[in-house]
Amino acid sequence: MKFVISSQNRDAYKTVLSKFEVGYVALYGQRLSIRDVGNSWVLIDQNEHRDTVGGCCLTLSTVDPFKTKSREILEKFDISPVQNILTLSNIVTPRGAGRGSSSHISKKDLKNFYRDLYEMVSNFAMGKNQEIVLVELEEEEFMESVFSGLWPYSYYTRCDKTHTASGLLHLNEKTYQKFRRKWQSIDHFEEEKLKRIVLG
Repeated sequence: MKFVISSQNRDAYKTVLSKFEVGYVALYGQRLSIRDVGNSWVLIDQNEHRDTVGGCCLTLSTVDPFKTKSREILEKFDISPVQNILTLSNIVTPRGAGRGSSSHISKKDLKNFYRDLYEMVSNFAMGKNQEIVLVELEEEEFMESVFSGLWPYSYYTRCDKTHTASGLLHLNEKTYQKFRRKWQSIDHFEEEKLKRIVLG
């Protein structure tokens, strides 16, 4: 099941939000804060069969002037950093949500999580009439989105000093079809691999 949680509806989703917060605190060492205004959301993907949750945080605001790498990316594409930009941060993987327990997930499930999360973010952004998403993450998380999720960044850069990375997602039909073709080729490869194992 998938949830979009904001300050307006968070009371209705206390159970799933509290599960997400367990992973958030484990990863970031602080409590989750959903602002009491209409520009902050948590997107959650819940796997009821495995009793795991994962997701990400999104905000719609101007870019922090101290985040020079993010501002450089926007300037590269002639996007004003003073306009409201949909920014994704703080991904909590189902593996992260289960730290300290036995709910770690396989590499395949991790890939599916990032794949589904991209779909969620794309659909949410387009519903808000946002054609771009700025992604700001710790470097390890960011590279998971690249290698596990195959997220189609138009451009990204890393900051060695802070061990963070920022990237820009353009949300349009051409980019989305490219994303789908990559996954279709991987799905086909996995199917053929499984056939060879089964048939010997």
